[in-house]
Amino acid sequence: MSHAAAFILQKYIVLKTLKKSDLGTTELVLGRDQKVYVRKCLHNAAYPVEAVRGLKHKNLSHIIHAVAAEDKAYLIEEYFEGETLDTVLGKKGCLDEKSVIAVAEQICDALLYLHQHNLVHRDVKPANILRQSNGQIRLIDLGSVRLGIAHGAGDTVALGTQGYAAPEQYGLETTDFRADVYALGVTMKELLGAGYEGCLNDVIDGCTRFMRGYRYDSIAKVKRALFFAKYYNSLRMAGIGLLVTVLGIGAYCYLRPAPERPLPVPKPVEETAPVVEPKKQETKKPTDARDKSKAEPADKVQTEQTKPVAPPEVTPQPQAKLQLEVKAANLSFYKLPEHPSNRMLIDEAKAKGAWPVSSNSSTALPYWEIISKGDLINPTFTFQFHGIAVKGRNMQYGDSISQKSWSVDNPGGWSTTVRLVEKGTVSGSRKLYLVNVQKWFCFTGAANPTVTLTVQADNAETTIKEYTITISDF
Repeated sequence: MSHAAAFILQKYIVLKTLKKSDLGTTELVLGRDQKVYVRKCLHNAAYPVEAVRGLKHKNLSHIIHAVAAEDKAYLIEEYFEGETLDTVLGKKGCLDEKSVIAVAEQICDALLYLHQHNLVHRDVKPANILRQSNGQIRLIDLGSVRLGIAHGAGDTVALGTQGYAAPEQYGLETTDFRADVYALGVTMKELLGAGYEGCLNDVIDGCTRFMRGYRYDSIAKVKRALFFAKYYNSLRMAGIGLLVTVLGIGAYCYLRPAPERPLPVPKPVEETAPVVEPKKQETKKPTDARDKSKAEPADKVQTEQTKPVAPPEVTPQPQAKLQLEVKAANLSFYKLPEHPSNRMLIDEAKAKGAWPVSSNSSTALPYWEIISKGDLINPTFTFQFHGIAVKGRNMQYGDSISQKSWSVDNPGGWSTTVRLVEKGTVSGSRKLYLVNVQKWFCFTGAANPTVTLTVQADNAETTIKEYTITISDF
């Protein structure tokens, strides 16, 4: 054993054992300077002691000593007074939206610092988030961190806490920084409590998608999403206030009475001598019948020349409606595997005699391609499922997989109809991706699950196509 490891073990007095497991021991110890510290003995020969030594950030616990000896790692962390958020939840049940945003923003700062040092925390949860008396938030317990670059078999060791650990931490894939994104999303969801409906739902959904390729790919993007969620209500009220002000000014300008103007003063009338018009010489009309007959043709010619000519009537021709072509590809769903992060969804599906499935795939996504020779006016896209139900309020659509708002026939629960209604003229050629609708799909066990796509538009022929869906193991 090295001298540094012996010093950590022998020169600190144990005050209390906080946690003991197969992964290691965490103790509260007293140093020679009479200060209290946290000592960890980790059974992890691959622990990155060099990378964590000297870490110091206002939202992290400080690593004072970090050494490796034989197949173990020894840490001395600074001890901070406060209470963990799982203790706060035990007292209050949940936190309000504003408090959760404040906590999440500070955790994002801590994770950004770790990720900049190429470290993944891998154990973000309420029990590892400390709130001090001054409101400062600290992410503690760095016993599960590892380097962000894959480095062999140790990379797939199942560390972290069940329910908070990302699916890839169970050996499905190599763990990277998106594991912390997932755990932060689950933590926010737990802090908000069951039944929460608000602007953070979209942020949580972007953090906790099963396939990490569809999550936020960095903590910086999570923090940006939190910023917009934080000021969502303020921006909305400011917009409403501005609209009301503009309408009020317009109404005032339109309804206010016209300003009174003085009546014009009449000018005095000057007396003038009467004007005597000269007498016109009378022209004798022809009394002769021959002269009368000569005058008639000239009048007729003049009348015919001045008579307006009506334009020819044009009958409007009806415009032919566009013919649509619909192509489908990769129509496969994948059963969700059994692990704790899916437990609630699996239990809910089982109660309906079903099993949760997802259209998320690491290779290809199910999609429909709508092709037309022109733009569509007021198009509607309707998916009618048979043997599969969906849950949520949003679907993904477009080549860039940008999110659009869809409507379902049962927004609060499982639904079999999903519809997108667009107003105005939109591009006719696009792809509709069948990605998870807010959460997941539910396979009811039908022998031949299908989906019927109906495409309608004011200027296009209605197109209806039915497709068979394949259910596969993940």
